[in-house]
Amino acid sequence: MMCADEEQFAHRFLSHQLDHGTDLQTKDEIPVTVGFQKNVCIILPHFYRPICKVQIRRADWLLASGELASVRNQAILEKYNQGYTLEQLAELFQISYRRIHQIVRQSRR
Repeated sequence: MMCADEEQFAHRFLSHQLDHGTDLQTKDEIPVTVGFQKNVCIILPHFYRPICKVQIRRADWLLASGELASVRNQAILEKYNQGYTLEQLAELFQISYRRIHQIVRQSRR
């Protein structure tokens, strides 16, 4: 069972845990039968979920808009390759010129 609030996150990063779980002592596979439920995170918090989210977000930051940074960055690079200037990209994506420059520079490595 997982909180419905985490469904998008789970499908993106925890898809291997959506069908079944593994008992850590017996190594038996246990089918997931309940799925996503509303307000479970209030009633039954899992201590490892926040840790997992922090580790994953370090690799692929979740923006305030709910969009993954890698998706946004790919869109920025596509526009840059189409001929948009760094200034135009900063305005279009509403982020700083400096951050746009970093994204483009990192893609060239």
